[in-house]
Amino acid sequence: MAITIKIIRKMKKNKMTLLAVVLFAACSQEQTDIIQKEIEGDVTGIIMIADDFVADAQTRTVLTPGADGMQFTWADKDTVGIYPDRGDQVCFPISTGTDSNMASFDGGGWALKDASKYAAYYPFDKANYFRNNSSVLLKYAGQKQTANASTTHLGAYDFMAASAVAPKEGNVTFAFKHLNSVLQLKLTMPRAATFRSLALTTDKNVLTEEATLNLKSEPTLLTTTKAVNTLILELENITTTANNQEITLYMMIPPVDLSGKELSAELLDSNGNSYSAALVAKNFEAGKAYSFSATAAVSAATTDVTLSSAGTLLAAIGGYDNLRNIKKLKITGEINGDDVYEIRRMVNLEYLNLKDSKIVAGGRAYYQKYTTEEDVIGNNMFGGFKTIKQLILPDNIKAIGPHSLFGCEILLSIHIPEGVKKIDGQAFQLCQVLSSVDLPVGLETIGFHAFADCRNLSKIEIPATVRVMEFGAFDNCRQLREVHIKSMPTTLTAIGTDPFGGCYDKAVLYIPKGTRTAYQATELGRFATIIEE
Repeated sequence: MAITIKIIRKMKKNKMTLLAVVLFAACSQEQTDIIQKEIEGDVTGIIMIADDFVADAQTRTVLTPGADGMQFTWADKDTVGIYPDRGDQVCFPISTGTDSNMASFDGGGWALKDASKYAAYYPFDKANYFRNNSSVLLKYAGQKQTANASTTHLGAYDFMAASAVAPKEGNVTFAFKHLNSVLQLKLTMPRAATFRSLALTTDKNVLTEEATLNLKSEPTLLTTTKAVNTLILELENITTTANNQEITLYMMIPPVDLSGKELSAELLDSNGNSYSAALVAKNFEAGKAYSFSATAAVSAATTDVTLSSAGTLLAAIGGYDNLRNIKKLKITGEINGDDVYEIRRMVNLEYLNLKDSKIVAGGRAYYQKYTTEEDVIGNNMFGGFKTIKQLILPDNIKAIGPHSLFGCEILLSIHIPEGVKKIDGQAFQLCQVLSSVDLPVGLETIGFHAFADCRNLSKIEIPATVRVMEFGAFDNCRQLREVHIKSMPTTLTAIGTDPFGGCYDKAVLYIPKGTRTAYQATELGRFATIIEE
């Protein structure tokens, strides 16, 4: 099977319309001839051909259930990027034909030049607009599956590229190649549960989380710029209702040879329970689909400790030798700087429940010069915690300090307790897979860049009590689609510069009825779509 994308450019003065047709047929000379004939005459155009994902020879599986495999359709705001060898990049956003295999693209007044060569990639990202064709940025973080056996999330990570070619008789033909592998994971889960995340984990930092694509090279070259040992697939609405039910998950990964290495799927449910399934590691090749069937087992139980007094955590867990062994920890009782210091030394900690803890002053500096103060998540308290996936904060905290969870790269969600009045600057910045944040009624201040670069955050509700939103509070939250402001303009009187930078075109702002005029006069007026509710 092959996917053929035909983009036809019809000339009319200085305007151009691009018609794209996705055909599912055998990749043959006969098919190519038919396409060429359809664009003969006065029409010039661009033809894009991309192979389907081929089933791995060892598994003999298809990518998705169904006799015809996977059917690709265009989605709203899909965009192709094209680089001429001289001049600026051009992007072609979809104009009509979403949710079908026939779509129109609009390229403005751009025209082909016979003297130039053109290279292309998909999907276009605004972050690449000013990057040259030797360093197109690709990021694999932020994948999210929203239903069992759903594949709708894969398109945004189906990176494809076509080497530079010259126009011929008014046409450019791009031979697109898939840059990734697709994994299908059929996992039998031991318990009834609602699952929040899957972590594909290996024993070495060999999984690509960020890479650059060089369209100048022949063939196109993918270079890893950030390697990790875990790639995260966030899960939503994926539930088992009885023991030993199967779930089906899909994930895009860059090609990587894991032959001889350890590979596992680690799942986390909504109650903090974790599960693990061993997978057969192999050489994952670009353009191939791989299927795994495995039975997951419940992982190690939570270490549950009750402290008789602050500063006794190390003794309660049995000493220094156990720090490395703890993956899940629940603490009841008072904790101070000594205890936070030991938590920060738990290099494999994934789940931390402090709901029944109380932070008090005292003990050593837990990081650099910083010490604990009563009922405050302090400066850099958990900042840079690379392994933490789920954190439950103490019920009685009143403030979240600067950099307190900065760079917790695989933190999935956070519930901020009632009683918190202020979230300080950069508190959650660069929590890249964070997709869910519950802001409490009573919150008054959201600091500068507090949630900046939370690139998987899709929805946020600002409670009616918020009075101050400092500059760049939600800057560069690329997946943000809904912003609900509950505050009235008479309450939210201090709005800093560019609080939702990079979000104004894609996200919809919802505001209280009767407040449009007032909010349009502020930085919030930069949203393209504003709805009163």
